[in-house]
Amino acid sequence: MKAESSKVTKRRLSPEALELIGQRGIARATGNRKPTSELAKRGGQAIKPDLKERRAAVIVEAGEVGKSTHKAHRSFANYETKMIAVRRADGTVTASRKAIEENIH
Repeated sequence: MKAESSKVTKRRLSPEALELIGQRGIARATGNRKPTSELAKRGGQAIKPDLKERRAAVIVEAGEVGKSTHKAHRSFANYETKMIAVRRADGTVTASRKAIEENIH
């Protein structure tokens, strides 16, 4: 599979991770500490594969462009990676704010 260009590459969270984030927000709003803590742990575990996928895409992209993979890896590690798109259950990807909010809430 060919890597996408830097302008096209989107940062994505899986629907499972978004669901856990939404559940944690609801639990946090109600003041339930124990469920909030448990959902935070599960959410972190759900986000890990998404970050690994993004990290791999950054390294592949750097290699294709001819940039240093070491610098790309360091840059990825030093800056907060923001997830700006949603991968829906059917596999489609959207960056719409409305779709992201609907998915989370």
